[in-house]
Amino acid sequence: MFDANLCKVFSDGNLAVGLRAHLSTITTMKWSSLEIEIVEALTLKVRVFTAKQLTEFWPGSEESDVIDAMKPLCDVGFVDRREVFAHPIIDVFHDGSAAGQWTPGDPPPTDDEFRALADFFQSRWSDAEVPFTVFTATKRAANLMGSHIVDPPKDDQWTHDIHVAETYMQLRAANPDTAQQIIGEGALPKLGREIARMKDPDLFLVDDKGQAETVIEFAGAYDEKHLRDLHRHCSGDAYRRLKARYPNRKSRLYPDPQGTEYLLV
Repeated sequence: MFDANLCKVFSDGNLAVGLRAHLSTITTMKWSSLEIEIVEALTLKVRVFTAKQLTEFWPGSEESDVIDAMKPLCDVGFVDRREVFAHPIIDVFHDGSAAGQWTPGDPPPTDDEFRALADFFQSRWSDAEVPFTVFTATKRAANLMGSHIVDPPKDDQWTHDIHVAETYMQLRAANPDTAQQIIGEGALPKLGREIARMKDPDLFLVDDKGQAETVIEFAGAYDEKHLRDLHRHCSGDAYRRLKARYPNRKSRLYPDPQGTEYLLV
């Protein structure tokens, strides 16, 4: 939730942040629309951007330009820069489409389809890890934006989270308006902490009412069990478990007892 101890002013692109008890500590900076978009994305959509991915926000820029452009956000404590190792970025939308898709009303995937998907996902990681310059939101930024992000990815999560960001960036490039309707784990409380073994998918495409239309999951190197679990989750199990846990609450994320469409990339 928003931190009541912080002041913020977004009018005219200005941002003022500081402890109310010590107004002399307030930091004021002129935010561009791109800087606002990046911080919103890092707190409410994805957990990380690489410097290379951020060049898409400044067409024609190089990674060194991005590092310079992000310095003001780092200096005021909204973004952290670090060097990490992860597998090279792959083309998440193979041949321009998701590797797997299911829509309510479709038959469930067959055993052969689950097996083929698992084989494909597990075959993608033959290259060794390489260094990346990455940027993550700080707790200060998360509090300001009402984000549920607590910590940056762990060492073994960088590959996954960089590819979630790549998924978002490819969707943004294809349709910027659609990208505005994408939310990630940071925008939501962790249901897995409230309901045992409840999944928290990577991205949701939501409608104007905030109800999920599509779940988007970066499948990494998922095996058949993980794929079956995700299908069960999206094909009605999430709705039923939320209904049982909160009988008087209507779920925005899983409003349909028949399930929610999902894409696997």
